[in-house]
Amino acid sequence: MKITRCIGVAMLIAVVGSPGDASAQPGLEITPQVGAAFFFSDLPEQLAVSDTRVLEGAEFFDRALSLGLAAGLRVSDALAVEAAFSWHPVNLRADDGLRRSVDSQVWDYGVNGLFALPALGSARPFVGLGVGRTTIEYGIANSDNRSEWTAKVLAGLMIEASERSAFRIQVSDQAMRYASGVTGVDDTWTNRLSVSFGLSMRPEVG
Repeated sequence: MKITRCIGVAMLIAVVGSPGDASAQPGLEITPQVGAAFFFSDLPEQLAVSDTRVLEGAEFFDRALSLGLAAGLRVSDALAVEAAFSWHPVNLRADDGLRRSVDSQVWDYGVNGLFALPALGSARPFVGLGVGRTTIEYGIANSDNRSEWTAKVLAGLMIEASERSAFRIQVSDQAMRYASGVTGVDDTWTNRLSVSFGLSMRPEVG
């Protein structure tokens, strides 16, 4: 499992702020994000996209746009839990089974737990773990959507922009077991590094 292959280069600018700041107190946090996803692993040698269609040598283009939204609750100065959603329009190609590359879509949705570390001046690093599902729409006529469980690790840095907002740069390394769907063909573990930039907001409630 290659879930930590690229996480060492990650940094995240997020919405919490340094200890004692108003944005570090418990409350609701909402973060729209934009960024990029990088695909590092190959798909199975043979991939069934429907009951009657099998692709050979299929792969996604190695990078794609990423649009996402995270919404969650900071339960203490150091701990936050959030629901996260992201969308990636990708290009799928194959050595056999496709006449040309096709536009596909990858949807991620799940839950992350974030733990803030001691502040370094005005910045505050954090780490996290996540679990969720990925759904893939191949964009091929009569093909079946594919959904698989995923796991991810997060790392980052938090810097406050104002009392109730902050810039956020998020890096995550996500692993997913990709089933071939073809008898006798091994499944593979795919690995994806995602980098996103956003603005986290903490609306006043009550």
